[in-house]
Amino acid sequence: MQELGRGQDQNPIAANRKMSVAVQGLRYFLTSTMAATPPHVPHYRYQQLPEDGHIRLLKLQPGTRGDNIHSYLETVSMKDAFRKYECVSYVWGDTPEYRRIIVGGHSFYVKLNLFAALQHFRDATTTRTLWVDSICIQQTDPPEKGRQVQLMGKIYENGLRTLVWLGVDGLGKASEAVDFLKSTSQIARDLSERYGNILKTPVLPRDQNPVSQDIEQWKLFREFVNLPWFSRVWVMQEVGIAADVVMRWGDAEISFSDVINVNELQRHVPQILPAQGMSQFLHDAFVGLFMWYGNKETWRSQVLQDFVVEGARLVPGPNFIDALIQSSRRNVTDKRDHVFALLGHPLATMGEDTIVLADYTRHVDDIYLDVSAKLIQYVDPALALSVAGGMGKRKTRNLDSNHPSWVVRWELSPETSSLGRPGHWYTAGGILTTPNIKIDMYKRTLNTSAVLFDEVSWLSDVMLRTDIEIDKLLADSSRVSAIDSVWDCLPERPCVYLNDQARRDAFTLTLVSDRYKGVLRASDDIDLHRSLALAYSKYLESMRNGKLLLQVDGSTQSLGDPQLRAAARDYEDEYTWTAHDRHFIVTTKGLYGLGPQLVRKGDVIAIFPGILVPYVLRYTGKDKQYKLVGTCYVHGIMRGEALDFESSLPVDNDGFQEITIVKAAGTHEDDEENIVGANALEKEEGRGPSEEVNKETAA
Repeated sequence: MQELGRGQDQNPIAANRKMSVAVQGLRYFLTSTMAATPPHVPHYRYQQLPEDGHIRLLKLQPGTRGDNIHSYLETVSMKDAFRKYECVSYVWGDTPEYRRIIVGGHSFYVKLNLFAALQHFRDATTTRTLWVDSICIQQTDPPEKGRQVQLMGKIYENGLRTLVWLGVDGLGKASEAVDFLKSTSQIARDLSERYGNILKTPVLPRDQNPVSQDIEQWKLFREFVNLPWFSRVWVMQEVGIAADVVMRWGDAEISFSDVINVNELQRHVPQILPAQGMSQFLHDAFVGLFMWYGNKETWRSQVLQDFVVEGARLVPGPNFIDALIQSSRRNVTDKRDHVFALLGHPLATMGEDTIVLADYTRHVDDIYLDVSAKLIQYVDPALALSVAGGMGKRKTRNLDSNHPSWVVRWELSPETSSLGRPGHWYTAGGILTTPNIKIDMYKRTLNTSAVLFDEVSWLSDVMLRTDIEIDKLLADSSRVSAIDSVWDCLPERPCVYLNDQARRDAFTLTLVSDRYKGVLRASDDIDLHRSLALAYSKYLESMRNGKLLLQVDGSTQSLGDPQLRAAARDYEDEYTWTAHDRHFIVTTKGLYGLGPQLVRKGDVIAIFPGILVPYVLRYTGKDKQYKLVGTCYVHGIMRGEALDFESSLPVDNDGFQEITIVKAAGTHEDDEENIVGANALEKEEGRGPSEEVNKETAA
């Protein structure tokens, strides 16, 4: 089966400000349809909302595509507005251009993309009632903005539907893409009816397979889900909690449930598809967020229920940390919105209160500090600390900055998977001990007990996906696979493993963190593990050498044998999840392990009581003060062996001692960077301090 990125999402928003084809199409559309704006129209001035629980609604007056946009704002109570308006979800866009509309007889400037959305959503004969964030919230009033953001979950839940504007169809592909998605969604429903459950669909001969085998059509799906809207952080709430969702790309419309059906089809029934182009963003949001909103009237009832049931099995108990991880992978301009965008989700409740209030007068550092402290207190300290150490995809963590090293910096995005996730079998901190963590909010420090067990004596280069994934290695024959390059370095490193087989087992088990199928312990069936690891190496070697047959365990197998290929992929999946962007490490005591991206020689391996996994710490030079580098896997101590003083391991440690995890001294530049990042005026997302052009119009 041809694969289109194996589920890896491309970033749909360009890193620079160059004019994209889509923006060119948008400008062409606007210049060809926009009527002249009446001159000398005074600027709009907001009236203060009377009290909490009230919102403004935009009354979009009738008109044709080329008419000027006329509207007015109406203040209503949430109770009276129930199901009487539609919410608009859109991308502000990366162009600084604005267009003028008329609101209550006054000028109001909106960004180019919203202007196009209003033109498309306007009815020719009837006034349409909408809620549009950048118009209905007074963006230059931070206290009002904070109160309205706190209400946004209810605003989207109480609306008749959410209208998603994906943008102008600049390349003329929207109609074909939407038709393909609709027909494929219906095929999924038909397959479910035919087999009783779509997950029971067998491999189908080509003449009996109703799913399109045209690669170009599946590329249209990838183009669709890579539109900029899908990477926005706020969409997780704007569509997740809505009663109904209709998406519009140019003049083509489709229900959001159809898009989910097609994406989940690729996740669960890949055997009948010619390509794998699933959006991991969309899948993760569906099973980890959308399904866990508590609203009864929901578009989720339109999704094929086979996918809903399977999603609940895959993610039986999500928590707010999982939600924030998804938020951190998406785009914002205001760093605080990584948290604020999720405050309408039920998972955001800690105790009897929401985890934080949406307060745009607070510094991002204070928001992140409060959130991390509450995640450690109310959710899961192991996972919270694991995520804190795993950030760095968008920008590398700076352990010398003024940020506490134990606080999660959500704007950095996760670089590595979370070894501290609940459900793993690890019990490095013991099963009879409990976490002993105290947080000093004034000093911004974390105090805990720890066994300082070992130190890092050697580390490999970072193991990249390009050095692990089979397809990427086959695409570039000059690259040496990480499994070979690291293994070649190990013979000279002293270790505790007694013979060559034990050393090889420790090595291949470490690369998958002794996991099988996500939650099982690979070492419990060592013969199976050895066969999977061997299949990975031999399959890669033979494919690179162009061999059609290879010898495995004394039998001849074809490279086309699906069982052989599946065995190689099984090891690859666990290996990739665990090892990508980590270092292979050897400790002073001769243990193999995986360390975080920032690990250095001399860093300390620490074990906290009651915490699943070990952590790498860096000594600051001050008595018992350390910085959190990240989680690690160390083969041989993941079942609590380091706390067993009768173990065969060299556990000559001093027992538990009290340590403090701190921040560095920091610099003025660190704080300045945060202030600028947190209060940027050109708002892509529109919930932070607002666009400069309407600043003078506030009352």
